[in-house]
Formats: sequence, C-alpha cells, structure tokens
Amino acid sequence: LVDVIDVNDNAPELSLTSMSSAVAENAPIGTIVALLSAEDKDSGQSGKVQCQIPSKLPFQLESSVKNNWKLLIQHGLDRETNSRYDITVTCADAGNPPLTSQKVIRLDVSDVNDNAPTFTQAAYTANVMENNVIGDSIFALTAYDLDTGLNARLNFTILNSVVASYVSIDSQNGVIFAQKSFDYEQLKNFQIHV
Repeated sequence: LVDVIDVNDNAPELSLTSMSSAVAENAPIGTIVALLSAEDKDSGQSGKVQCQIPSKLPFQLESSVKNNWKLLIQHGLDRETNSRYDITVTCADAGNPPLTSQKVIRLDVSDVNDNAPTFTQAAYTANVMENNVIGDSIFALTAYDLDTGLNARLNFTILNSVVASYVSIDSQNGVIFAQKSFDYEQLKNFQIHV
C-alpha cells in the first residue's frame, strides 16, 4: 500500500456569491454588502481557509458557515467623505508555508440627501445705480450642496414677498434681476431673504 501525502500546492480560490454594486450612505450598521466563499483543494490543515480585510475600513468580514463569509457594514458611511471603496479580501490556508489569494471588491456608496445647501457668504451686498433698466441683472448668489445628482440641485427663492415686487430671482442659478427702476429719493436700500 502506497499513501500519497498531500502537500500545500493549492492556494485558496475565492469567489463572490452575491454582491451589492452600491450601498446607500445611510445603510444601517450590519447591512450585508457581499457574500463570499473560499475553497482550498488541499486536505488537512492545508485545506483550512481564513479570510480577512484591512482593519481601517468601515466593514467587517464575518464567517457564516464553513468557508463562507459575509461582508458587513461595521461603521457609518459618508459618501461625501468616501464615495467608493476598493476592499481587498485576502484568504490564506493553514499550510506550511501558507498560500494566499486576494480579490478586490469595488463598492460604490450612493448619495442620500443629507446635506443642506450652503451659501458661500452669510450676507451679500449689492449696489444698483438709480434709474436702472427693468430686467437688468443686479447680482448673482453663489451656493453649493455637497450631495450629488438631484440631491445637489439648488432652487433659489425670494422669501420676503414685499421685496418680490422689486426684484426676481432665477431659481436655477441665483441671478437677481430688477423688476422696477429704482429711485434713490424713494428707496435707499432693502434686504432680500433667499
């Protein structure tokens, strides 16, 4: 009888069994973003596989059943800080020397409307010559939103209705237009709340 002794000549084979291509930035901790399995064709210790990911990521790799793992959200995500993660999963067998394999999982973080628009200044000052032409542009406001797509679309509106008879605003770009010709002797200044 001749026994063939297995040597550690096979690295673990890692496969993705299920994965989300994107996860919302407000997804709860514990959300599963991928399921993985690893197999090693060697026997004994050489066939035992352990997988891990870098500890600095907001994810954890949790063993579910033999040679299967769940990739979970461990800490809150923020798309404005990091919109994409390339997560390197490293699997090693228990052979001597151990053999390893890696797989990179790309995960995009999708936006939710979690940021309010912000003006570039707290207050603006504009000067208009009296006897101006009705419809002239007199000022342009600048604002931004850290969100993306529809969540970042701005809509400018004049809040005080009395002033709305003096000026109008382009709701898309924040440009303010004169609705009347101003007379210094009748109106020296006014405030617009946008």
